[in-house]
Amino acid sequence: MSPTSHSAKEQTLGYVYQLQLALLLLLESDDGFLISIEKFDDIAFETDGTPVELVQAKHHVNKQANLTNYSVDLWKTIRVWIDTCNRRPDLLIRTRFTLITTASAPPDSVCYFLRQANSYGSQRDISKCYSELLEVAQTSENASLRECFDSFIAFGETKAKTLLGNIYVFDNSPRVDETGDRIRKRLRVACHPKHENAVYERVIGAWYSRCIVALCKEEPSLYSFEEIREDIVGISSEYHADNLPINIDDHRVKQAISGIAGNESFCKQLQLLRPAELLIKKAIEDYCKASAQRSNWINDGLLFPDELQKYENRLLDAWQIEFGSMQSKLGSAPNEKQMINAGLNLYTEMLRKSIFIREKCTEGFVMRGSYHILSNDLRVGWRADFSEKLCVEKPEGDDEI
Repeated sequence: MSPTSHSAKEQTLGYVYQLQLALLLLLESDDGFLISIEKFDDIAFETDGTPVELVQAKHHVNKQANLTNYSVDLWKTIRVWIDTCNRRPDLLIRTRFTLITTASAPPDSVCYFLRQANSYGSQRDISKCYSELLEVAQTSENASLRECFDSFIAFGETKAKTLLGNIYVFDNSPRVDETGDRIRKRLRVACHPKHENAVYERVIGAWYSRCIVALCKEEPSLYSFEEIREDIVGISSEYHADNLPINIDDHRVKQAISGIAGNESFCKQLQLLRPAELLIKKAIEDYCKASAQRSNWINDGLLFPDELQKYENRLLDAWQIEFGSMQSKLGSAPNEKQMINAGLNLYTEMLRKSIFIREKCTEGFVMRGSYHILSNDLRVGWRADFSEKLCVEKPEGDDEI
């Protein structure tokens, strides 16, 4: 792997790590805090518009990465926080500065002594930390960190010690794949074990979507634990016994829609009614969405045995009642206009019904699209003479409805 591709890999994983870490921290936070990404820092917790904790997230693919006193991560992080405090002097005293990194802090290093108090048997010795960092800043010949060193020296001893006193280092933190596992564990209480992976993927997807929207805005968005809990509750509830998740891929649905030529049986059935073009477009959309969603449910093992067949039988039963009623009202010799009007009325009546595959799975396209699937198989029709118009061959002994 070339140095360039390695760098790109590190950078990409760093972004993913930042987003996953933000979600994990939010799930572990108190209800009263709001979290932001790339507003005050990589991640920030705030109340009333004021950050109470700024978080720098550092991810390394190499497990051997370490935080020596000459560490680039350490000095760039300190520089970021000094710049922040120069812009907002009020943050120096009342804000916690947290470095979460997958790297390791060697014994007797500054980062080792900036761990949580008494963590790993170490004590927070701020004076010692300042002295060692000052020595590095004054003697190091690393030109790439010269601005960081100068910034630290110019900040002054008093403010530098105050900043260091509010810095907390969490080294050897879980890497990006392990962070995902910790999020997954947090979600276990919200769903049945067999749906754990599906719920995790949906929650992560919803969080990434929120983050993308936030990062595209000029004004950073803030999220609360309560909002994320609502996402989790909403998603997990879709996997209850009385519900099913709506998880179709919009891109694949659009591709399926573009592949409909208009000579499919369900389209021909509608064309017999001479409807507005919008009705046919909506029918194609519902047909493709329902087909995709039903396939997802089957592939994910979310439907009970024969559940789809039983659902279609319920749809057929409701259609037969309405279809028979339409035939009775038309009489023995209806004209073309009467046939079209009766068919449109039947079509409208059937698609307004609320026949759900499960009680709480109430998305309308499921029923509408399922009727179009039945229509495509010519198991239902909208005109009284749809069998004759579409040349449906009846098995021997089948009587008309």
